[in-house]
Amino acid sequence: PILQNQSNLEETNTLISAGTDVVGSDEKKIGTVEEVYVNTDGEVTGFLIKKGWIFTHDIRIPMDWVREVDGDKIHLTLTGSEAETKAHDATAATS
Repeated sequence: PILQNQSNLEETNTLISAGTDVVGSDEKKIGTVEEVYVNTDGEVTGFLIKKGWIFTHDIRIPMDWVREVDGDKIHLTLTGSEAETKAHDATAATS
């Protein structure tokens, strides 16, 4: 059987999904999306990326750090190291 993928979103909306590459403002790859966070209205509020090959760690990225989503990549307003530092500081502040 043939499966069809349908969405109730306008064609102008871009989807963020697991496996999408995330790059910093320096265009270097930071990681790939592992989880997407949505609010009760179904709006994406952020996502979790896994960074590293052997010693992996998670970085939570809020949507206000996103500059652009171009289909196969998510471009951030920060470099990878800036995003890691800000995410670490935010996590430490809530712990």
